[in-house]
Amino acid sequence: SSSSSSSYNNNNNNNTTRQSPQSPQEVVEDTDERAALLLDKNNNRPTSSASSSSSTTTTTTRHGGWTFTSPYLQVSASNLVTLTYRPAWQAIPEYTTASARACCSCSSRCWKALCSTCGGGGGGSGSGSGATSTEYVDFYKHTWTVSDIVKVQRVENLTLPGMGDCRALRVQLRPLPLAHTIADDDVPAGLQAAWRRHVQHMQDERNHDDDAYATPFTPMDATTDSSSATQYHNQDNDEDDEYCPILWIALPCSQMDPPLLWRFQLPAPDDTTPIAVETITMLQGMVQSCSPMTSSSSSPQPPPPPPPPTHIFINGYQSWSFTGSLVRGHAQPQPALPSFLSRAFNFGGSPPPPATVTTTAGEHTTTPTNTPTTTSIPPPPPKKMMYQSDFFTCVTSDGTAPPLGPLLRGSGETKFPFQTLDERGGPAWIVGWLSQRHQFGVIEVDETLEHVHMHCSAHGQILLPPSLLLSSSSSKNNNDANTTPRRRRRRVITTDWAHAQLLSPHSYDEEPLVHFFHAVAGYNAARPLQNGNLLVGWCSWYHYYENISQQVLRDNFAKLAGLRTKVPMNVSVVDDGYMTAWGDWDSLKPNKFTDGGLQTVAADIAQNHMRPGLWLAPFAADKHSQLTRQHPDWVIHNDAGVAANSSNCGKFFYGLDATHPDIRQHVTTAIRRAVVDWKFRVLKIDFLYAACLHGNGKYDLSLSRAQAMHMALDTIRKAAGPDTFLIGCGCPVASAIGYVDGMRVSADTGPTWYPAFPLPWWDHGTLPCLRSMIRNSMARAPMGHRWWHNDPDCLLLGESTRLTIQEVASAASIVAMTCGMMLLSDDLTNVSVERMRVLCKIFPMAGATAVVLDLHSTNDGLPSLLRLWATDRYASVMETFRENHMQQIIPGDSVSNLEHMEATFFARQASFNLDDLSMGPNERKRSCLHVCKGLGTWTIVSISNWSDKPAVLHIPPPALLPPPPTVFDEDQADTFLEGENEEESGEFGFHAFAFWSSKYTWLPHHAAESDSHDDPALLSRRLGPHETEIYHIKPVTPNFPQYVGSDLHFSCGKEVHRFEVKSMERNGSSGTVVDIQLNPAFNRVGHVFLYLPVTQTEHVRVKVKNDVGHWSVVGNTPQVGSNGSPRLVGRVIRIMVVVHADESPHDGNIQVSF
Repeated sequence: SSSSSSSYNNNNNNNTTRQSPQSPQEVVEDTDERAALLLDKNNNRPTSSASSSSSTTTTTTRHGGWTFTSPYLQVSASNLVTLTYRPAWQAIPEYTTASARACCSCSSRCWKALCSTCGGGGGGSGSGSGATSTEYVDFYKHTWTVSDIVKVQRVENLTLPGMGDCRALRVQLRPLPLAHTIADDDVPAGLQAAWRRHVQHMQDERNHDDDAYATPFTPMDATTDSSSATQYHNQDNDEDDEYCPILWIALPCSQMDPPLLWRFQLPAPDDTTPIAVETITMLQGMVQSCSPMTSSSSSPQPPPPPPPPTHIFINGYQSWSFTGSLVRGHAQPQPALPSFLSRAFNFGGSPPPPATVTTTAGEHTTTPTNTPTTTSIPPPPPKKMMYQSDFFTCVTSDGTAPPLGPLLRGSGETKFPFQTLDERGGPAWIVGWLSQRHQFGVIEVDETLEHVHMHCSAHGQILLPPSLLLSSSSSKNNNDANTTPRRRRRRVITTDWAHAQLLSPHSYDEEPLVHFFHAVAGYNAARPLQNGNLLVGWCSWYHYYENISQQVLRDNFAKLAGLRTKVPMNVSVVDDGYMTAWGDWDSLKPNKFTDGGLQTVAADIAQNHMRPGLWLAPFAADKHSQLTRQHPDWVIHNDAGVAANSSNCGKFFYGLDATHPDIRQHVTTAIRRAVVDWKFRVLKIDFLYAACLHGNGKYDLSLSRAQAMHMALDTIRKAAGPDTFLIGCGCPVASAIGYVDGMRVSADTGPTWYPAFPLPWWDHGTLPCLRSMIRNSMARAPMGHRWWHNDPDCLLLGESTRLTIQEVASAASIVAMTCGMMLLSDDLTNVSVERMRVLCKIFPMAGATAVVLDLHSTNDGLPSLLRLWATDRYASVMETFRENHMQQIIPGDSVSNLEHMEATFFARQASFNLDDLSMGPNERKRSCLHVCKGLGTWTIVSISNWSDKPAVLHIPPPALLPPPPTVFDEDQADTFLEGENEEESGEFGFHAFAFWSSKYTWLPHHAAESDSHDDPALLSRRLGPHETEIYHIKPVTPNFPQYVGSDLHFSCGKEVHRFEVKSMERNGSSGTVVDIQLNPAFNRVGHVFLYLPVTQTEHVRVKVKNDVGHWSVVGNTPQVGSNGSPRLVGRVIRIMVVVHADESPHDGNIQVSF
């Protein structure tokens, strides 16, 4: 569309029962093609238009909403925004408590007008509240449509963190129509004293800054430098505009498949009326497929439409909540425990409650009703909402779609028969928010994966009008009625930026969510891996639980020091059990912690070259604690007036109200004591959801639960300081981004695969077990190194568990492949040699995070394929790093500390970097392992059988292919896969080495292009229940020796420090020597596998540690000739090695001559 300037007048302006200020002049100013998206100049009605600058378009629809379109998908909204609210005084605890008592026969939360037990009877009659049945009004719901648009303004160069420059529209809507029953002076007499007290708390400047849009934190909002932005800022402060809601709509200027962004700002409806906002619905609409467009005139028929959606990704509310992909039509897993034992674990955002008074576009007259029989109930949604996801969701198709042709990506894409990999799937759509700083957001999707609702849950957040927000010129004490007003203040309730992205097939590369995760990281200023080395350590919890003492811990630290040649630790965490009660963090158990207490414990850890770590739950308190006895008003209460349910983690506890300034001071004191007085450098902060339990019994009712959560995290981070490594646990996922360094991403692990009796084994939610730990660790692997360092919980090795050796190896594989924190919790002196070897095989950490290939296409919720790749192309970078950092090592701990530093260095190079946003989110740095020169380039794929029975699994051929170009070196990006010669292209087949079983297989070249599951060349493996195998796929170089792998380290490369091939003269004839130096820092026993380009092995000589080595032939490598018949070109030998790690000469050295 061409730029234009137009105006639109909406004269449907009926009077309201409570008169609002006169509406401003309803004019669209300086409209270009994006402003025209909302307007039709021919008939002055909102209609559709399109921008020709990208592959996506935004339009409005005749039914009152908008449509966002891509070549394959379109999302249509039925309206602009829907608000669910109620009178502010009906949200205070004194009213809801009285209402609940008057309806004591109901077992659930009762809204009187809807309660069948009490028949919608009296709200507070006889309860002393002064609220009677005639005064009770249930929820109001108002919907804004395009008919409610007052003014549209274009804003150029709107800059959003993480999104860059955007072009935006500022859409001014009609003020919220009001009814007489929600005014401030309509508060019943019996509630007026309580109401005034709550207003004073909501005026507390310790919770609100002095800006006109007071918030409990500094929001990461948009910045703009255009004149239109200045104009909008001035207009926001005009008296005529201050009651009009604002809808912002933005589109990034440059991005493949750019997302649509929008947010809503709600001011007080007039100068005197407070309201309690329950829910802001940002989207009620549908996502449908459409036939892809093509610009080719030679095509006789248009391409067929893309396949229907098949999977939906569910993100849980907090660390322990279920997260994973579900097949369309399959039920969403629910907690097996009853609600009173589990609800708080999973309750973030929620859909809006039913409303009994509704208004829609153009309706500015509302007649409130007091009984259900005279109310207008909105029609039910067109489809039953089957799925519910917190913060974001992703809907995908596991089928392929036709290529876009000249329109976007060109034609002729390779087709693969195995449609099990996300990167080969069809189109996808993602909806969510860039943050959850204002409200917890929840998304509902129906069983067809077409209807979608997005709700911002304010849960009774009270919006005060300007008349109740008069600042004081002389004092911050708002209780002083004699203070002189300084200036007029306003607050608005603002949503977080909503995000909708429509992805074309294959445009999302390996991970459909990669662009969204990158945008969220930038918007929330995430700084992953910037606070010390990757954590490898020990935690006291799973072996000792609460039975710890100073002596027990000291004994274990000595044991850990003795393991430094096997698995050197760099952190040790003292978990729960040191205090007398949660909340009394300075009250240590008598006779358990003496002789300096925890300060001495921290010193003992530091003396063993580890970072001291401490567990705290600062916003939780035991019922018997001194804290709750002395300050019962600090406890969050629910709407019925009793302590809010925290769910049961083995006991019930209280949640402490983060909106209370005194509680935040209590938390600050506890954190500073741990960091400054006791000298702990790592804090594991647990049960963080307790700071924002659902309930209106809290100090400041003008703050939402999400805002309370951010106040809690901000308090912790400021108290701990920037250099303390914070691990969040039991924490709302979105809230933690930008605050924590590490984040628990799974439920607690456990000593069994399923939850153990007496817990219900069929639970798929938050109960401790290895299966849930593995599921969430894979599902949230893409968050790692983008938002924080993922904490998958501890790896349990000991025979004291009921885990099989295969299950232990599977857990170790997932931790290693995803590069999560490697924390142990066994008594390591009692772990068998066999299980200790499992641990040794995943240390040191590799520093790279695998791509989960079937995260969005799995059939049972647990992905089975992960992929890394390794290369020696940048070995010089690794060698330079080692040379430059040798002087930074800890004396007496040189090599092991260097391994931690090296893994962290490369992980940082590939992680999200707020200071360098130029790195494209599709780059393969994040999943790349760096190895020494001579090892080549290869693919690492893990495959798992998560079923309870043995199964034969096939690795899809596309997963075996070498990685596509990376841009570590942009000059080499286009030719990276070509290799230095044709031998590196896979023309001669592939070495396939199975790490855990130490088995070698040769794969012909066509194995990567197989069309059939029955092809004998397909890489298959029979795996037992819950078993994992890690394969290394390396192109054969028939004329050159190759390192095939080892059973020493899962990467089959990080254990090697040097690999050199030299020519030699022996007995008058030429020969070849392969010189291998294994890492001499760690005690290891195992085997190395080497390919030699020989058919006869009688001249092969092997030396290990300069002595005759033990070796054997374990594989033959053929080459398929032009006539199709194979011939032998080389052998694979297995060499037994022992690395003593005793600094003896030639330790770890292998020489093979032939």
